Amino acid sequence: MTRDFFDNIRFKIETNLPRELVASAKFMFDTMMFQKELLKHLGYENIAPFHENGRWFFQKDGKFNVLDNFAQKSYISYSHLQGDILLCLDNDGYHYCEPSNKGEVKSYKPKDGKYFFLWGNDSDDQYTELKYLDFYDKEFSEDVFDFVQEENYVAINYHKKKQYAKAHMSEVERWVEKPLMDTIISREKDICHIGVFTYYFGNKIVVYDGDELIVYDKDFNILYESYCDFEIWEVNSISYLLFPYDGLAYELSEGKEIEIPEGDECQWGFAKTYKDIVVLYEKNHFPIQDYYDDEDDWSFESQETPVRNTIGHVFDASFKLLRKFNVVGEISTIKEIGGTIVMKVNSSLIEDNDTDAYYNVKGTDITRHNDKTDEDFSIPDISFRHMLGYEDLFVVKTKVPSSDVIDFTKGTKEHYMIEKCGVYHMENWHEEKYKKIIDCKYDYIKSLPIEDDENVYYVGVIGKDEDNTCDLFINHKIKLQGIPFNKGYSIRVLENKKFIKFTNFAGNVGIIREGKFVLEPLYQDVKVYIERTLDYSQESKLKFLFVVSDGESYGICSPSGKLILPIEYSTIDMDDNLCIILDKYDEDNIEIGWYDEEHDSIVHETAEMEDGMVLLDDEGDYIWDGQFRYTKEDRGTGWENYSREDSIYDALGGEMDAIWNID
Repeated sequence: MTRDFFDNIRFKIETNLPRELVASAKFMFDTMMFQKELLKHLGYENIAPFHENGRWFFQKDGKFNVLDNFAQKSYISYSHLQGDILLCLDNDGYHYCEPSNKGEVKSYKPKDGKYFFLWGNDSDDQYTELKYLDFYDKEFSEDVFDFVQEENYVAINYHKKKQYAKAHMSEVERWVEKPLMDTIISREKDICHIGVFTYYFGNKIVVYDGDELIVYDKDFNILYESYCDFEIWEVNSISYLLFPYDGLAYELSEGKEIEIPEGDECQWGFAKTYKDIVVLYEKNHFPIQDYYDDEDDWSFESQETPVRNTIGHVFDASFKLLRKFNVVGEISTIKEIGGTIVMKVNSSLIEDNDTDAYYNVKGTDITRHNDKTDEDFSIPDISFRHMLGYEDLFVVKTKVPSSDVIDFTKGTKEHYMIEKCGVYHMENWHEEKYKKIIDCKYDYIKSLPIEDDENVYYVGVIGKDEDNTCDLFINHKIKLQGIPFNKGYSIRVLENKKFIKFTNFAGNVGIIREGKFVLEPLYQDVKVYIERTLDYSQESKLKFLFVVSDGESYGICSPSGKLILPIEYSTIDMDDNLCIILDKYDEDNIEIGWYDEEHDSIVHETAEMEDGMVLLDDEGDYIWDGQFRYTKEDRGTGWENYSREDSIYDALGGEMDAIWNID
């Protein structure tokens, strides 16, 4: 503490106390200040008042001591029981931490300073520093702990908070994650556990150090030991220690093992519990290995293996089997929906899009065959897959009727039917509440996101064979209904990701952009040519033209869909600047043209020819030979044998994504 600190205290005494008390208060304060400064000068570190009047804590030569007010040398005041005092070290010295009691929990934050357990001063070990409470990120830590003193032990109960929330972690979350942040010390026996997980049930104490689990009675006699991973299940006033790998449960109050049936079918590795339901399961993984050649010696590195499917069993509180399951993905949680307990399974590591599926834990063992893996997987009651390209939109597949709102605080009707897909909007991420947009009546739904387009496009497909039909939705309204669907052909996003190309009943092609039909389906074929802009730093209007065909000849439509060049040409070609080549069934009468945006027309003229090739610029450095365009790098070296795409590729320094595209 600095001189300024003491001056500030004196000032507060003078200004805040009655005048008749100022003199005595200043004298007492100055005496304490003098004592503390003198003791610090004599080498006594971190001096602070003890909880009893007239005594000070201090540290010297690695030992804690207690000193009377007017003594100038240390002495052993008395011996404390092991772990009897918990101290916090901060800038003001050591402070005694009061223990919690049944009526009040006194909590402390690790960021307040370093913490120590004091041991008896007559022993060699004077104190134990609790380094696991000394965080590097103390400034941002919101974790707390409380200090407990019982007849047979003293303990620290650590309360780890959720990473992204203010509330304390629930007891279920606490023992599932098993943070090893507790301390427990026996008063009578030489038993000390520091940095462990503890759980108390009646007169039983469970201690887990990350390797060994020990169950003690209140006198710290060992009742049970295990080296297997475990979970804790409290149900009907009974508490079980579950050991999935061994297929065992240890009932704490009676102190007996219970063998769980059906364990011979698969070796469980995990357990999840909710109320009177316990799910024991195992996860299967794809073996992924990355091979590389290290100086002619082939080696491999193991890679992260995503969950492929999860198999297991569901039991009630008496360990009666309720259902078996084999589901795609991994169980993320068990929860209650409208009085029905369900398993939530996430398969984000299996598919391109996150999929959450919900299974009634008391449902039947209905399975479907997976042709790719020759395995059977359970059919979920309802599943949610994020619609690719659109925030808060989900493709919902359900075998229950699709209500107007799917609210997982209320539930849905238990009326089973064939699986169908619809579209829902997530109203609230925290409550998992979804509002129906499109009824669940399709076999599957495919999204069609377009770059730089805020409209929403997707198709609902009916049928899974060659006779598929589909409905096209724009902003959740049907624009095309019951048209034939051939994946990747009938309705597709063009490679430039700016347009949707569709084919109608008659086989004619149209184009959709910015939420509307910019080119009606009047033509047998359509190609979209887009002007490539090299300057991406400035926003520019998209410039494009449509080349349309009746199956034999070609013409051009403007961006508005108007036919501005008749369909009477054998060949129409454009480059990335929309420079047009027109061949009208006459090799000697090839034309070049360009789009006149002001008059919405195509201007064209007879092209100049040289050696059977069309000259596309005044200098003759850019030509068209009837199939490819060429650039002349150097007049002395002749024509470079580049196709149009190769020339652009080199000009862009090998950036393939920037190459001008057609569909």
